Amino acid sequence: MITAGTKFGPFVVEQKLGSGATGTVYRAHSIEGNKTVAIKVLAPELAKDKTTLLLFGEEAKVGLQLSHPNIVQTFYVGRHGDLPYIVFEFVHGLTLQSMLRGGPLPEGHCLWILRQLGQALRQLRQKGIVHQDIKPDNIMIDGHGNAKLTDLGLAKVTMGRVNWAGVAAGTALYMSPEQALGQKDVDWRADIYSLGATLYHAATGTPPFYSENEEELLRMHVEKRAESALVRNPKLNPDFAAILARMLEKDRQWRFQHPEELLLSLRLLDIAPTSPFVGGSTGIP
Repeated sequence: MITAGTKFGPFVVEQKLGSGATGTVYRAHSIEGNKTVAIKVLAPELAKDKTTLLLFGEEAKVGLQLSHPNIVQTFYVGRHGDLPYIVFEFVHGLTLQSMLRGGPLPEGHCLWILRQLGQALRQLRQKGIVHQDIKPDNIMIDGHGNAKLTDLGLAKVTMGRVNWAGVAAGTALYMSPEQALGQKDVDWRADIYSLGATLYHAATGTPPFYSENEEELLRMHVEKRAESALVRNPKLNPDFAAILARMLEKDRQWRFQHPEELLLSLRLLDIAPTSPFVGGSTGIP
């Protein structure tokens, strides 16, 4: 049983933060230096499942390759008895999902987040990594307003060990058409689509498509053109709405072809990006 005081290598558990489909996350601190971290521990019932172990191992491998201010950092990988675990940067802040419960964000905040996450996508592309599950729940905003991409549990790696062909990996509300179809050659343009769907939600208050039926929702991503963000939020700058529309193109050949192209378009916008947390905030407990 894992309780306060349980040691994971050079880290000591403080408290449980929450549980997900594959494991539990704890807040902990390093024995030396007293640095706060988050530890993700694989669920005991899944620790002998070969597929789950493979995915957990890939998540750890991907995380250790990355060091970027807009991607939650992976510090350490180990085992606690029979249970593998991953140690991450602890982010004092909120998920974008929790921020959206109050409705759409101001356009300047959306641009700020989009520019920072575009830089995260640039880093992933340079490393040959496709995140495959960009959504509001997987974006943290810290107390200084910095956006950080998290959860690499479905990341696809060049020369990785997981065969994604035929698998609709991701979250249906934000999934690219090629992911919905289970295509084997999914690349960084799928992440551009999912980031577009996420910021469309942030700017308008609703995802581009919605259905209670997941199969119908995936069909919408494949076949239905997203309504202009301007229709749902007429206050948006038309040029910003056009960028979101291009990110959501069905045919990936018509999307931004790489994160650098997206970032250039964002820099040309006549909108001032504004931090979601201003006034010298030092963190959200």
